[in-house]
Amino acid sequence: MINGIDHTKFLQEFLQTNIGKQIQQDFDVVECSRGYSSLWEIKRRSELTFREIFGLKDYVIGGPTSISITTLYYLQFLLQNNPKNIYDIGCGWNIWKRYYPQIVGIDYNSKYADMHERFNDEFIERNLEKFDAAMSVNMYTGLMQDENGCVPVTFENYIDQIKYFAQVIKPGGRCYIGLHKISFLRETPTKWFEDNNVHPRDYQKLEKLLLECVKKKFPYRVLSFDCEFDTLDSLTFDGCVRIVFEK
Repeated sequence: MINGIDHTKFLQEFLQTNIGKQIQQDFDVVECSRGYSSLWEIKRRSELTFREIFGLKDYVIGGPTSISITTLYYLQFLLQNNPKNIYDIGCGWNIWKRYYPQIVGIDYNSKYADMHERFNDEFIERNLEKFDAAMSVNMYTGLMQDENGCVPVTFENYIDQIKYFAQVIKPGGRCYIGLHKISFLRETPTKWFEDNNVHPRDYQKLEKLLLECVKKKFPYRVLSFDCEFDTLDSLTFDGCVRIVFEK
């Protein structure tokens, strides 16, 4: 990968920071690992993000609250430029704003969001190259929109999806995107796997193909890139394909 995360090292070092200590006070368990599996029962799942389900006392039965901080490794690259605002599109619980007040959460369907808007062509037109920094974490479908809504992210259109999102980033600005593996594996046509001589469960080869695609076709400077397709049966809060770039 490119400047990829060392989960153990990052967890140990981050927990020594002031924000890391604050997070430890707010949650019983702080996680940073490849994938994530629940060890206890959950009261309800509807209308909640994974982070809320595992992080709120009201929804955890017989176990501690927990949070995954993997996203904060990639957030560091955005913070290096000291942006006035970091726009978190699809912010969900908007939990990171608690620790980084410069985050502006945007989500049309979250009571925690600072701005209730949809990310679509109209949003891009109004915010074309306006953002110094933005992120979108753990998107299940895709970033691109058409007349039917979200266009699922696949191995075929992955680069186009990121370029679509990058339209809101200023030249010189930075962006972090984390995409879930489900859409890649479910929505990519069978012919793509056949043409590339790869099985949908050959995760190491899939990760290699994605990295090669980024190096050859992605037009912006990549600061960090990670793939974690092998954690098939675990939940993830931070996306399985994660990229930070500077426009």
